[in-house]
Amino acid sequence: RRTGDDIKQLAPAWPLVQYINQTGSLRRYKADRLIELRALAGEDRQRAQIERDISNVEWTADAAEAIAELMEQTEQAMKTGEKLTRDPKPTDATPEADDAADVTADLAAKLEGTEVAGTRPLSIAAVIDLDLATEQAREHLPRTLQRLAACTELDRVVLLTSTPESVRSAINIDGLDVVCMQPTNAINEGRRSLVRHARALSPHHWRGGLGNATAADSLYDPKRLDEAVNELDLDAALLIGTDWSYLDPATTDDIIARHRQAPDKFRITFAAAGVGLAPVLVSKTIAEEITRGADAPWLLSSVGTLLNYVPVAPQLDLLGKSHCVHVSPAMRDAMLACTATSQIGAAITQQSEPFADAEHIAQLARTVRPDAPAELVLELCPGRHTGGRLARLHWNADEQPERHTIDTALAKRFATELARLDTNAVLTLAGAGDPLLHPGVFAIIEHAKASGVGTVHVCTDLLDDAGTQLAESGADIVSVDLLATSRKTYQALAGIDGYDRAINNIETLLAIAADRTKAGDGMWVVPRITRCDAVYDELEQFYDHWLMRAGCCVIDPLPRAQVGDRIEPIALPALARERLSRTRLCIRSDGRALIDATDFATRAGLQATSLPLSEVWQTVLRSRLAEQAADIEPKPTTREVAA
Repeated sequence: RRTGDDIKQLAPAWPLVQYINQTGSLRRYKADRLIELRALAGEDRQRAQIERDISNVEWTADAAEAIAELMEQTEQAMKTGEKLTRDPKPTDATPEADDAADVTADLAAKLEGTEVAGTRPLSIAAVIDLDLATEQAREHLPRTLQRLAACTELDRVVLLTSTPESVRSAINIDGLDVVCMQPTNAINEGRRSLVRHARALSPHHWRGGLGNATAADSLYDPKRLDEAVNELDLDAALLIGTDWSYLDPATTDDIIARHRQAPDKFRITFAAAGVGLAPVLVSKTIAEEITRGADAPWLLSSVGTLLNYVPVAPQLDLLGKSHCVHVSPAMRDAMLACTATSQIGAAITQQSEPFADAEHIAQLARTVRPDAPAELVLELCPGRHTGGRLARLHWNADEQPERHTIDTALAKRFATELARLDTNAVLTLAGAGDPLLHPGVFAIIEHAKASGVGTVHVCTDLLDDAGTQLAESGADIVSVDLLATSRKTYQALAGIDGYDRAINNIETLLAIAADRTKAGDGMWVVPRITRCDAVYDELEQFYDHWLMRAGCCVIDPLPRAQVGDRIEPIALPALARERLSRTRLCIRSDGRALIDATDFATRAGLQATSLPLSEVWQTVLRSRLAEQAADIEPKPTTREVAA
């Protein structure tokens, strides 16, 4: 006991060991609980306590050794400037080497990614599907290939194309082995459009799209990727976009090297970098797994599902494991997508050298002012069927706002101008009211799609039987405020007994969406619930059920605090708020544009009805940037004010 007391006085060593030894502490608590539950006494209790203490000391010793090793590695990194970014290879002097002495040469070569007698080296290629790219994106292929030519770990580049001869004759990059292949599998247009719409709501982050879609999921067709991997006998493929002309070769090499270190362990490797700066690597077995779910009506199997939570196969987030390689804070926090055809591509090209490093590109992305919003959130009307607690939260009042519905012609004009500014932009029909209560809603959706708007997103309570009309008018995403998993909770929040109607309408719309996706035009149905005290016990059930039934669902934060409730609104991280301020334009049904990009109940800005949408956007953007600059500037001291 005296020894234990002396050890606990060692600061900061003891607190650090305990911090690292959380698993050991949990095992100690579990052992104590088992002793009490079994009501052990006498020698049986003493024996259990001794076994508990032996285990606890062993775990504590292991944690202490781990901290000592980390400190030695930190000291070495500070002296040499070389950071250790992966587990070191065991040496002959380590217990790991003794344990591995009987490992065969073939297995050792597999772990090292090297060649020995009777084996072959791993074959890793960057796979670029040109048929998935737009004509504009294909123009940037030479610069993307030049970036890849700077990679030292990459074996070759595979270009999937329906015209291999013409592509082959146009490609000539020194030091790069390029293979042109014409897949026999056609592109699954239903899946392609599903991914496009899923990513439309999160185009500037490497993950976070509907159905867990990542930026990498828009770069491949599962069957075509699997065909290339098997026909060319690849061990792994890097997923890269045609217009990823700012890709970082060093990070790409790190991603490949991490896989070569232990191919069976690191079957998927990636970096949490801005879109376009770093690829995702998938092994041959991962490509095969993704292909097995390729014909599902949603993204049942994708890179995103492998990286995120799935109820039937829960796992730890790989973002915190060695599958994710380190990148600089600038690359991690890139404000906008760093691709040649993104909204900031032209600006980056004008402001930087053709082969500027990725960190410089990421820093530039934080200074660019987009010419157009990535999303226009348009309120059609202020009213809705529901009128309970959450409706009042959306209104920020006890009654619905006193403003008129938007004119159908004006809404159509906004949609037309949005498409002219950016065909990849999203038109979201949302706000304080339910857009399905607007008499011209379906005409507005049809006009938006005909004008070339990339994705139309409708947010509704879906208490009207409007599934067929929504699908036929061209809505790509339908978000449904389902609110709960029971009639009682729904009525308490919505103020009406509409739970069964909402459920039936969702199921009808899901069947319609599945048929539309199979026909080649993907459609998402997104059940949503708002995190609050009333549904706290229902959140897990809601998420697990609808994620498997609809392929996606969303848990929204409270729009504002509720008096007396424990759960409070979750503040948006500063980076996410800044990104929204540079990408989202909100216009109320009375024609006024909002300065705040997240809340229709806040103050309004300029009147937008008589101005071009581009001018409205630039005016709102200037106001937001000015407010952000004011927040960043240091506040004057009392002495400075007096002066």
